[in-house]
Amino acid sequence: MGDGFFCIAIDPNNSNNLWAGSASGGIWKSTNAGSSWTSVSTNLPVLGVSSIIVDPANSNVIYAGTGEVYRVDSSNIGFNVWKCRGTYGIGIIKSTDGGTTWTQVMTKTTSQLFAIQMLKFDPTNSNTIYACATDGLYRSTNNGTSWSQILSKIYVSDVAINPTNTNQIVVGVGNMVNADKGIYRTTNGSNASPAWSKIAGGFLHHLMDILEWIMWELRGYMHQLGVLEVTSYIFLLILGLPGLLKIPLPIVISNIGFLIH
Repeated sequence: MGDGFFCIAIDPNNSNNLWAGSASGGIWKSTNAGSSWTSVSTNLPVLGVSSIIVDPANSNVIYAGTGEVYRVDSSNIGFNVWKCRGTYGIGIIKSTDGGTTWTQVMTKTTSQLFAIQMLKFDPTNSNTIYACATDGLYRSTNNGTSWSQILSKIYVSDVAINPTNTNQIVVGVGNMVNADKGIYRTTNGSNASPAWSKIAGGFLHHLMDILEWIMWELRGYMHQLGVLEVTSYIFLLILGLPGLLKIPLPIVISNIGFLIH
């Protein structure tokens, strides 16, 4: 496995089963908690695999996002130029038999200069999947059979969904040179065309929004790992302020709501 790796997915029903997406070697799998790995043949032109998710309701169902793209610049002739990339992708691929066979469920070609940055399930319904892509955020509500673009922005890199109110969705958009870069949020995410607003203003003014995003992410990871209760601290380096901001975050996975709103 002498290759760079982008992602690791743990089978939520059997933690001995691990999936890894590599920079130029496709998908790899371990069935012994990482002691050994085998390459997974997809019979598709897949090199870079940026994100893998395993359906918590059925571990035989696996989705993989393809491509490796980091940022976009504007050239002197007006075209968007994707840079710092390893390979362009072919969209999203899916297996329904534990990785034995794969099909494209979001079909792209490398000539479209496209990549997936992140895949996430709706925390309450694995039939609904979100895909962060080079040209926006996509959603499928039918197990990947069809996809709709619900946010059109350059380079969506990550998405977080509130597990207690899945209408609340936050995404990271753009890189340093994009004029509309930032964090975008919707409160009607289940709509066919959600309304998005950019979180603007000073950091401290929106500290609770940002911490809530962190809470969603940590809650999901802790739930996947089976951790019931964690007491921890988040250390944030704030530009323009000396030192670190230390924030206690008691995280109780079994609670009925967020501790931070």
